[in-house]
Amino acid sequence: MRRNYLIKVFCIISLVLLVDVGNAANVRIKDIGKILEARDNQIMGFGLVVGLKNTGDSSRTEFTKIALGNLLNNMDITSLSDSSFKSKNVAAVMITADLPSFLKPGQRIDVAVSSLGDARSLKGGTLLLSPLKAADGNVYAVAQGALVVGGIDESSAETVYARNQTTVGRINGGAIIEKEVHVDLTSKKYLTIVLNSPDFTNASRVSYAINSSGMARSKAKDASTIVVELTDDYKQNIVDFISRIEKLSINPDAIAKIVISERTGTIVIGENVKLTAVAVTHGQISVKIDNDELLHQTNIKVYEKPSKLVQVSSGANLASLVKALNAIGTTPQDLISILQAIKKAGALTAEIEII
Repeated sequence: MRRNYLIKVFCIISLVLLVDVGNAANVRIKDIGKILEARDNQIMGFGLVVGLKNTGDSSRTEFTKIALGNLLNNMDITSLSDSSFKSKNVAAVMITADLPSFLKPGQRIDVAVSSLGDARSLKGGTLLLSPLKAADGNVYAVAQGALVVGGIDESSAETVYARNQTTVGRINGGAIIEKEVHVDLTSKKYLTIVLNSPDFTNASRVSYAINSSGMARSKAKDASTIVVELTDDYKQNIVDFISRIEKLSINPDAIAKIVISERTGTIVIGENVKLTAVAVTHGQISVKIDNDELLHQTNIKVYEKPSKLVQVSSGANLASLVKALNAIGTTPQDLISILQAIKKAGALTAEIEII
């Protein structure tokens, strides 16, 4: 089973490397960055979820009683007293959503609903009409609808079964836009492109691609920001101009990086990861990376006693080392420890991120 697991790990690493090797294909600017002036906004609100099957907030949750009392007062129903509030079919929640620019009143967005009190589950509940505000205090949307909860929380006198979160749910298209986020691009002198992952090389390449296209003049201000001049001619058809800019392509650069999950043993290797000469001993495993320039193929030498020796050439990619270690049955935890040791010795030209 362990060997099959290692084979799967190596297959994942190989696929990632194959994808990176094909990275010579250009990518569009819209896939690695976005127009800053057209950014998303966040909205939130407070609400009540009803229809719960005795899994809502208890009478100890004061703000639920206050909110329910205010709701009933607005409907000309006498407010509840503390002694009359016995139902656990109601839960106080917070509603959150992302509001993209340019959405018009009447369009819908998804919302996330999270329990605020001591409710055990929101499954089967319905969110009552709730206003959603932005940081400026204005209401931009209203949310209402039946929740979809992915978790399970079942209990009986003998057993309790729970899986995933049952106090968080979603309503697809649960909020209706009431106010548009106004963005006037034609009043700007410049458009700002921000990269999703800051990188000086990529910022320079984006600026070069725009300047080379002849559509506009641009300048990379830092590792994530490219400023594009917006002339009066382009302001007449700003949508077409931005579309043409977004479709321009560059060959993106990437740092040498390894991402390791110690919990699952998953290892993801990026492009440009190289090895230099080093020797590592880990338990009964010895790793030797030779500095012989004439050694073009990965050589694997395995000795059962006194230790297992793995030998690869200097400058080889990390997939060669992982394949060699896989061949002698190295456990995922051993593999992670060996990679960390090689990095510590300065023989691994890559950044290691542990998740």
